[in-house]
Amino acid sequence: MFQHQSHLPQLLAPEAYCSVGQHDRELDRLFLPGWHCIGSLSDLPREGSYLTLELFGHPLLVWRKEGQVHAYLNVCSHRFCMLTHAARGRQQELTCQYHGWQYDVCGSTRRIPDAKSFRPMEKGTLGLKKFRAETVGQLVFVTLADDAPPLAEYLGPAHALCEELFSSRAQLVLAAIRPNRSNWKVSLENSLESYHLETVHATTFGSWPDERDIFHELWDEMSAVRVTREAEPSYLHRLGELVMRLAKIDCDLNYYQFHRYPSLVVARFGMFSWMESVIPTSPTDSYDIWRFYSNVAISGSLRSRFIAPALWLWGRWWFEKVIREDERVFPAIQQGLGAPRHPSGGLVSVREERIFHFQNYIRAAMDGGDRGQRPGVRSQGPGVRNQEFVSKHAIDPHP
Repeated sequence: MFQHQSHLPQLLAPEAYCSVGQHDRELDRLFLPGWHCIGSLSDLPREGSYLTLELFGHPLLVWRKEGQVHAYLNVCSHRFCMLTHAARGRQQELTCQYHGWQYDVCGSTRRIPDAKSFRPMEKGTLGLKKFRAETVGQLVFVTLADDAPPLAEYLGPAHALCEELFSSRAQLVLAAIRPNRSNWKVSLENSLESYHLETVHATTFGSWPDERDIFHELWDEMSAVRVTREAEPSYLHRLGELVMRLAKIDCDLNYYQFHRYPSLVVARFGMFSWMESVIPTSPTDSYDIWRFYSNVAISGSLRSRFIAPALWLWGRWWFEKVIREDERVFPAIQQGLGAPRHPSGGLVSVREERIFHFQNYIRAAMDGGDRGQRPGVRSQGPGVRNQEFVSKHAIDPHP
């Protein structure tokens, strides 16, 4: 059921999706203090594997070493060259591509070619800037803030949800990084509402769910939706039930999605779970990091072993199709937001009420945060209730 009984105002003006000043404030108040999912352990398959990326203007190198994941500023402390410009690779010691300086897992200098020419330089004077990195299940998170809370505290109940949905038993179906060609909020607001399903996703979802099947939950810095499809099952729900019976796969066909503000979305439907992490790069551009998994055990029957791989291939095709359908409309949304004039309007339906809640969170942060706490730190009030909802409807295979 919806939380509101009548339509709501659009809280953010179109300029909030185009303004350089708004973009800079959002980075400072929403993104830099928090944790961000930048990929998964599949990106770092072996000891010594690394990947590089840019996060809010910071070039990063993420390295798998000594059984853990570590993150560094991808800049050598000698003369500030990038350690590597390769997107990914493998090194047993981090080595600068320019003069060959090497660093250990702590970021300390391990080898300096012709070290005597740098005398007198005390040991430990120079080293890499290291950032905190943690894993939850198979997901990899990084924070640029030295004073960020522990990841489990920051994620709140989403931490247990990620451990359940992306555990070592989950099998990767699709890994993708996709440019949005739109402000970061456009992609996330699209994920928070089902109103566009009948037009944008007519061939994948088909129709929006009946109000009786939708259950919204709203908290300070997060929201969730559960869709049961009991009142009005969709063709996708019926097809899923049939295939699960044929494959003898026992899983929940309710849809569940959880958004930890500002930019992490985790969801589950049937045998699949996925993560979306949206990274802003400019006022009018961003990119999505997607990870899709199959998270059910397959029985030993020949039927199950035959159907399961086919389901994974179908799931990959279906998810990619849904992503492309959304991506086609994002530039048009951004162009409309950036128009020099706009008609009167700007309404949010009760079906879209999670967008209103999300915009209210952003507006409060831009106004200085009227919740009396630094953005990125979870309030303690609704935590227990939030945990109960997630435990009941997302982790239990039979809610």
